[in-house]
Amino acid sequence: GRSTVAIITVQLADSITAADVLVLCERLQVQLARSDVAALACDTGRLTDPDVTMVDVLARLQLTARRGGCSMSVCRASTGLQELLLLVGLVDVVPIETPSPFEPGREAEQSEQTRIDEMGQPIDPPG
Repeated sequence: GRSTVAIITVQLADSITAADVLVLCERLQVQLARSDVAALACDTGRLTDPDVTMVDVLARLQLTARRGGCSMSVCRASTGLQELLLLVGLVDVVPIETPSPFEPGREAEQSEQTRIDEMGQPIDPPG
């Protein structure tokens, strides 16, 4: 039987490469094949310098998610990333989530999420 996962979260950082994108999409395809996934959330809060590579990453993840019958949204997108998506004409293709910080039930939703990968370095080492 297939397991059910409400949301898959992928954290993206500046250090992502073209090779990372291929691996990430392959892992996403595997996860989508194994379980019924409602949505993919791409957390871009660690991006300090969004560029065309990141736009490519988001476009490829969106395509992979769509092929797997899953929706995708970008959360914690900086103004720079939003402007870049607008500039290249992908703002309608790659939905940007803008939740209210006071949205009820947000913490409960986080606990249901499954992380398939973290790309890049942690912001602060623990301790």
